[in-house]
Parts: sequence; C-alpha cells; structure tokens
Amino acid sequence: MNWIDTLNHLIEYLEGHLDEKISPRQVELITGCQYNVFQRAFSYIAGITINEYLRRRKLSEAVYDLQVLNAKVIDVAVKYGYESSDAFCVAFKKQHGITPIEAKQPNSILKSYPRLVFSLSITGGNAMKYQVVEKEEMKVVGVLGDVNQGLWEQVKSDGTLEELEAYCMDNISLGLCWGYDEDGKNTYMVAVQPLKNIEVNPRYETYVIPAASWLIFKSVGPIFPTLQDTWKRIYGEFLPSNQYKQNPDIPTIEKYYGSDTDKENYTVEIWIPIMI
Repeated sequence: MNWIDTLNHLIEYLEGHLDEKISPRQVELITGCQYNVFQRAFSYIAGITINEYLRRRKLSEAVYDLQVLNAKVIDVAVKYGYESSDAFCVAFKKQHGITPIEAKQPNSILKSYPRLVFSLSITGGNAMKYQVVEKEEMKVVGVLGDVNQGLWEQVKSDGTLEELEAYCMDNISLGLCWGYDEDGKNTYMVAVQPLKNIEVNPRYETYVIPAASWLIFKSVGPIFPTLQDTWKRIYGEFLPSNQYKQNPDIPTIEKYYGSDTDKENYTVEIWIPIMI
C-alpha cells in the first residue's frame, strides 16, 4: 500500500468511527507507523492534527443529527464523545458561531468541514539536500511544555530564552519535539546544549538525547513560512520516497541559529532520528 492509499484508508476508518473513541493502536495498524510519529506527519501534510480533523468532522456531522434527526442536544453530545452538553455547546458554537439549539431553527447558517481526500500531485522536482550523521549522546537543559500553547512566545517574553542561551557559547537554541499523544498534546522542549562544568539554574529540566543516527535537513529563509514548508516536504516527499525510518523513541530536534528569524538567510537545522 502506498502513502496516498494509506492516508485515504485511514480517513475512511476515521469517518466510519466518528461516534467512537479512536484507538491509537488501530491507527498504527492501518499506517504501519507509531502513533506519535504519524500524528506529526499527518499534521504537516494535512495542515491540521488528527484530533482537530476529528473535532471538525464530528461537529459537522452533528448538524445532521440536530436538524434532520431532531436529536436532543445531550444525545448528540454523548454520541460524539463530549462529557457534557455544556462542553459540546461550547465546541459547537466555536465552530459554527451559533448554539446547537439555534442550529435547529430554519435558515440557520452553519459551517461544514468535508472529509479529507488525499490525491497524488507532481512534486519532488526540487532536490532536498540532507546529511546522515552519527552523534554521541547530548545533554540539554530547558523548559518543557506544549508548543501549540505558545511555549516559544513565553520563553522569549519572560527572559527564559536569554538566560538559557547564556549557558552556551554559540547562541544556538534547540526545539525538541516528542510528537503528539492520543489527546493531541504536542510535548516540546525549548533547550540549549550547555557548556561543560557550567552551573545551570535548577529550575530547568535536564534531558540526555541518546546516541543515534540522524537525518539532517536545512531550512533557509524567514522562519514563517519556510520552516513549516520544509517539514511538509520532509514528511510529504522525502520520507515516503526513501527507506529511512524515523526512530519514535527519540525526539526530533530543531536547531535555531540566532534570533533574527525574519532574515532571508535565517537557518534552522531539522534533525530526525532514524533507525539503522
């Protein structure tokens, strides 16, 4: 089964189980890929996470239950996995702009997200430069959090990043990403590799990156949108057409060179651990 068929097979499974809790194990069986790794690949290819896709589709399908089947709000909430009608109403209004009760009224205006369909497009004409390197274990220190909850903005605004960079001599900051869990949380660490024998503030987390083999790519250009585009090419073009397999037990690394992220030649190295 090729990559496009795999994605469409997964969508078919998700669409047939919108009223059930999706099992990460089932996703792994369909895709042949560990859940946290596939979650990240999916988010770059589709532009949204699997959890966000499911949320949008459930709330789109809920309209049919409310309008056509005239189902009770609480019954629809339970059907699509919400713990209470209040939680369902909040999510419904966030997507549609009106409450479920208002959606039952004639001529109400709602928002529908159609199911995804993946198709082949002609890509790969532009070469992707990369390296394969072996690295011994690396000790890093930093702050753990959810990158989707503004972690970078936080460490930049409160002085944390500046303090962390004082522990190293090259002004290089790191972003370690463990990928998404089944609840959609993207565990991430803003970190640096400190100089040896330097005393680090104990409030920072310490993590030892295991010795591993790595694929290294360079993203060169303003960080928005260059970095996102580079990740999308890695997961959408490079990995599906090569034999390398990502090691799911080690975080990926983004290596940021400097703080002027709007420069035309701003560089971020992307390190992907692989199994050899």
